[in-house]
Amino acid sequence: MKKWFDILNSVLFNGVLSGYCELAFFPRSRRGSFWDGAAAYCTTRVPGEELDSRFRNEKVRVSIGIKRIDSKVYNQYPLVYKGEKYRNYLVHEMLHAAFIIYACRCEYGCREIFRESIERFGGHDMPWMEAAYAIENADKAVHTKKTQFFEEYGIMGETLAMDLNKSMSLLVPWDYIPPDTELRRVGLDIKRIREELAWLRGRKAKEYRKDQQQKHLRKANRCLRYSWIVDSDCERCTRSDSFSL
Repeated sequence: MKKWFDILNSVLFNGVLSGYCELAFFPRSRRGSFWDGAAAYCTTRVPGEELDSRFRNEKVRVSIGIKRIDSKVYNQYPLVYKGEKYRNYLVHEMLHAAFIIYACRCEYGCREIFRESIERFGGHDMPWMEAAYAIENADKAVHTKKTQFFEEYGIMGETLAMDLNKSMSLLVPWDYIPPDTELRRVGLDIKRIREELAWLRGRKAKEYRKDQQQKHLRKANRCLRYSWIVDSDCERCTRSDSFSL
């Protein structure tokens, strides 16, 4: 992955990410953790934006994490398929890193725009969509008039099957769907967006019902000691530091 990072940083980003990023794999996480449900993540440490003023960030640092594909489903596919998945995740997060590192945060309106891009859109605003669309187009095969066939002449010399997952990235954080004209400008189809939105809502409804069932079970499985009868033989009730329940 580090070799791919150096290659993609040079070809797609003109080397602007050199010296800023660190890569790591993370295992399949438990439910409720920071990256639950995410295939990859990108976190940054920027000077002047520390949560604790005692620990200053000397320079911009970007951490890119990619979930290791080790499930039973993906193990049925060849290594080429896994390599494409990892590469797509990596380019997706590298694009986030480029926007975060070089975004203007001045007090004349840019800081509010940057915060809205992160908090409201999860970093997947229209400028990010346009850049992702440009990368996908640069990787596609070119139709030559001489042979009348599609030949694999992508930006890397061959197509890498770049798919930066624009449609799902648009649905998850956004609270509205842009007009069809805006979607077509970044290579998206309104019909496919609506189908994926219906699928996403159905999955969330199923997960919500499952969570409610688990909460009901956790509520029913209470500890019996809180239902004990107050008695002089109870060590909890006779302790001087006990609290009334």
